[in-house]
Amino acid sequence: MELITFTAGRTSTPHLGGLVDGAPRTICNTVAQGLVVVAAAGGRLCQSCERGAAVLRSHVLRPEVRLLATARSTKAVGHYLIEGTSGAYCGVTVGEGTPAGDRACKVCEALRVKVAEFDLAWTSSLFGYDVEADAPYDCDACEWVGRYAQGTAPARQEWAAHEETCPASAADVEQQLVVEDVVATWREEWLTEGQQTIEGLLDEQGALFV
Repeated sequence: MELITFTAGRTSTPHLGGLVDGAPRTICNTVAQGLVVVAAAGGRLCQSCERGAAVLRSHVLRPEVRLLATARSTKAVGHYLIEGTSGAYCGVTVGEGTPAGDRACKVCEALRVKVAEFDLAWTSSLFGYDVEADAPYDCDACEWVGRYAQGTAPARQEWAAHEETCPASAADVEQQLVVEDVVATWREEWLTEGQQTIEGLLDEQGALFV
């Protein structure tokens, strides 16, 4: 699914999002009025939307928690790492250290919630009915829980790695993956077709463009 660029005016900061029930919805959930679809922005985007898009594309549901790169104590608050970068959900640069406690940055948590809410609303709109929130794979035979949304390539990779260490029999673990993956694959195919339909509608409705 491709994200759409919105703006409230020619001089305003562009946002990223999608159409939910026919109306613009941004990842940051801005309250700006008069949002219209524009061509992909070449300049600076809303930073929350940009970081949120990176989180959305990573399919990470349980992010790694890291300390600031300059942190001098493990007692400091932790920040959610954006997969494949050294940046956190809140925009700060993090290092390799992990916090000793369970305190998380409130700004990081707020963006995590906004991304999850946007993803659920956007997906439900494409399906035409309410869908359940994404969940990671979890193993019935042990306490292992994955980090990525079911049905995605990273989720399959981490599941394959788990199979090698899971105390359950290989047949039991494989059967669980097949049952969960059928639903996830069908959902991805449906969303792909739905996105194509939405793009077709946008092309016909020139009023949505500026």
